[in-house]
Amino acid sequence: GGARITTEPPGATVTLNGKLQKGVTPLTVEGLTTDKSHKLALDLDGFQVHEEDFDVPPEDTVPIHVILEPDPGSLKIVSDPRGVTVYLDGEARGKTPLTVEDLPRDRDLQVTLKKKGYRDLQRIHVWSKQHDKLRFVLEKEKRRRRRR
Repeated sequence: GGARITTEPPGATVTLNGKLQKGVTPLTVEGLTTDKSHKLALDLDGFQVHEEDFDVPPEDTVPIHVILEPDPGSLKIVSDPRGVTVYLDGEARGKTPLTVEDLPRDRDLQVTLKKKGYRDLQRIHVWSKQHDKLRFVLEKEKRRRRRR
């Protein structure tokens, strides 16, 4: 039996039963025993290692397709003025300057900054690298004059 191993994105190294295989995904491995499970590990820089066990049916090639999860990212947020409350997807995470670790990079983040006396600022953050930095300048709120 065999295995046809594909990943999204492609280019992952393949370790089968503890032995690094030649080549990267997409990769077909032949001559696998059908009487026991095989251990698969897929590794691609910038993504979490994926591990799974699989069985091979006799005289057949089993397709294995894995969508690799990006490594978590960190976001450093600085602002003028300092001490602005940062909300990520609506959740308060601290005041600037602030670094937030272990953020999922498989989706965009809604970043909101709030400080009394300043206009709220809201942006959608699209990940460009694993450790990103954002810089914001907040505008002062315009004061309304009271008439007597």
